[in-house]
Amino acid sequence: MIQNIEANKQVALAFLKSLETGTRFDLVAEDARWWIQGHGFLSLAEFKALVERVAKTKAPSHMTIRHVTAEGDRVAIECDGRGRQHDGRPYDNTYHFLFFVRDGLVCEVHEHFDTAYARDVLKAG
Repeated sequence: MIQNIEANKQVALAFLKSLETGTRFDLVAEDARWWIQGHGFLSLAEFKALVERVAKTKAPSHMTIRHVTAEGDRVAIECDGRGRQHDGRPYDNTYHFLFFVRDGLVCEVHEHFDTAYARDVLKAG
């Protein structure tokens, strides 16, 4: 069981870090879904479209991992995302992700962040 927990942590961390340089959808199950604060549940296709839209407005963020906790099929990660909009304005938000991992792949993610801040920064651009 401990080996699975460690493997689950590595999958979740690898996926999260891939958001900085090119999202690794090879780490994601085809039936995966995302719950994003302010959006509700998104399918994999809807999440991919969201990633593409965000990439058009801001440069990749650097994710600083603060805490990682894992139990069973769940991996909780608290992190800070720091980056810049394409127009140079900063984007700094704090996130909490709850990953569910099945058979070595991310199958569900719950993403919490400051939605008012994100809306204000992204709208201002």
